[in-house]
Amino acid sequence: MNYDAIKIWVDVAQFLITGAIGVYIYLVNKGDATNERISDLAEDHDERLDDHQQRISRVEEALKHMPTHDDLSGIKADIASLKSETHGQTELLRRLEATVGRISDWLIQKAK
Repeated sequence: MNYDAIKIWVDVAQFLITGAIGVYIYLVNKGDATNERISDLAEDHDERLDDHQQRISRVEEALKHMPTHDDLSGIKADIASLKSETHGQTELLRRLEATVGRISDWLIQKAK
């Protein structure tokens, strides 16, 4: 082989090596970019989970102070008994109103 043929093969080899290095760097940078995106997503996910954990803790704390089913049943029974007592008071007031009306009529008739 002569010098010109060796020079051409060296230039081709240099071109191929440079191209291979370029492809390798591209792939490494692409992998780094992907890893960085995954890390960013993981951090965002962790922040969102922390936010949800705080919100769930607040809801659980609020639920501790809410009335239970038994409490609501007791309140319902109390309201029903109060309703019956009020109905009884209404009947008593109707009779009292009738009595006061009769007394008032009697006094008006007596005054004439």
